[in-house]
Amino acid sequence: MWTIEQRVGRLVEIQVVSPILMPELVGFGQRIGEIAARLARSGFITCTDLTGANILPPDVAEWFIRLMQRDNPVLERGAFLIGTSAVFALQLERMFKQSSSHTRRTFREPGPLLAWLGELATPAERDRLRRFLAENGHL
Repeated sequence: MWTIEQRVGRLVEIQVVSPILMPELVGFGQRIGEIAARLARSGFITCTDLTGANILPPDVAEWFIRLMQRDNPVLERGAFLIGTSAVFALQLERMFKQSSSHTRRTFREPGPLLAWLGELATPAERDRLRRFLAENGHL
C-alpha cells in the first residue's frame, strides 16, 4: 500500500507499507511523475514514511532505483523514515548509491529528519511536515 500527497508547497508526503507488489508500482510511478513534472522548475522535497515497510523484493528494488534516477534532477532532498531493520537500511543505502542519488537520506528518528528537510523547507512546509509525521504517530 502507498500514498503520495502534495498538500503544501514543494513538500511531497509519501507513505509505503509492505508488501509492495509490482502491479501497484504503475500508479505510484504515475503519481510521483505528475508531481515531479509540475514541480520541475522549483524542485521538490520528499518525506517518505517507510516504518511500515521492510526489505523489498529484487524486482521492486530495481524499479525504485530507476524511478530515483528519473527524479534525481528535480529532487532537492528526500528523507526516508525507517524502522529498526538494519538490513532494510542497507538495502536503501545500496539503492541510493546505485541510483547516483546524493540528495536522499535515511533516518530512524523524526528529529534529525525534520532538521535536515527543514533547512530547505518554507515555514508552511515545515509545519505540514510536522503534521504528516504526527498523523503517522512519529511525533
